[in-house]
Amino acid sequence: MAQWQVQEPSVQRCVRGATRLRGAPAYQRESFAYQGQARERPSGVTFELAAGGARGRKRPREELETPLALVAPGGAVDPMVFHMDRFHLVAHRWGGSKESENLVPAYAGFNRTEWSNFEGEIDKVVQARGGPVRVTITPGYDDTQDPRVPVRLHVKVEEELLDGIFVQRHNGWFVPTPPTAQRAEDRWLEALIAQHHDNFVASGFSAHMLHDPSGMPLNLPNEPGPHAILDYLHINGHLAGTAAQNVTLKNGQEFTAAQRDLILMHNRIRNQSGFVISESPTDPARSWPAPPGRPPGTLLDGSTHAAPQVDHMYPQAHNGSNAYSNAMVMSAQHNNEKRSSVTPDVQAESALNRRRSPRG
Repeated sequence: MAQWQVQEPSVQRCVRGATRLRGAPAYQRESFAYQGQARERPSGVTFELAAGGARGRKRPREELETPLALVAPGGAVDPMVFHMDRFHLVAHRWGGSKESENLVPAYAGFNRTEWSNFEGEIDKVVQARGGPVRVTITPGYDDTQDPRVPVRLHVKVEEELLDGIFVQRHNGWFVPTPPTAQRAEDRWLEALIAQHHDNFVASGFSAHMLHDPSGMPLNLPNEPGPHAILDYLHINGHLAGTAAQNVTLKNGQEFTAAQRDLILMHNRIRNQSGFVISESPTDPARSWPAPPGRPPGTLLDGSTHAAPQVDHMYPQAHNGSNAYSNAMVMSAQHNNEKRSSVTPDVQAESALNRRRSPRG
């Protein structure tokens, strides 16, 4: 990938107001074929930016239209591509449209890090002089893969120095890359689990034996979740030296950041793919189309609907504990749909937990 840093403007002046669109963007489209259908996709956009004016209000995601390439003949729409955001060619923060022609699917991590940083560099150029700055974005596609999704973005940034005379500040490619597996980072926990697994099984350990600091048994589902061995390691001091060593298991407690990291790490170890995969059999992420080389239900940090979240199986809102045995990994969408819901089965489990062990 070409270096993308924007060259500094030749004259630095005081910072102006927020960057905004100057006039209407000029969009280009092209035809392509997808599953035997004739469709259209964005092939380029040119627009100008200037300083001054307030930034637009943040729009709820549900108000966004479907990216143009995902619209089938007759108006039917494809589901949003797994792992991806609706990517604004002309940034929302500059007043970019929510309409289909301004949206393409792009990896969430790229959209929210590398590309967001690049937009910030363009802001610096605009604000140094007040503009105008002309930006041309040309998506590139690989029709042997998913022809709806750009695999590269060519960007040219030009600054107007005199009337109608523009000087180039950037001209190069961005290549959005998919998330990488993290299996190599998990080796230490994998070795620790292998070392203590047999003793964990032989001990008959269950977090139902544990109490919170008030003496009450930990509120857990009847069937502990898939991370019970982490409770065993914690209670027996095997997590000493890690960020999770001082965690207190307690009812009504949120999972700490250190616990979340361990749970996601254990998830990757269990599924042996190096990716975080939803553990809920009813998670809609399991039916979303996964990118090549990724198992169904793969989740991605930085995504909107497919971000991995650690859910309390017995809800925290109803005094569920932060024991690892009460944890289940699922997509943000699924977690939001079921947040704080308590079924009659969960209520029955609560009563059973209260009877399972006396105070003391």
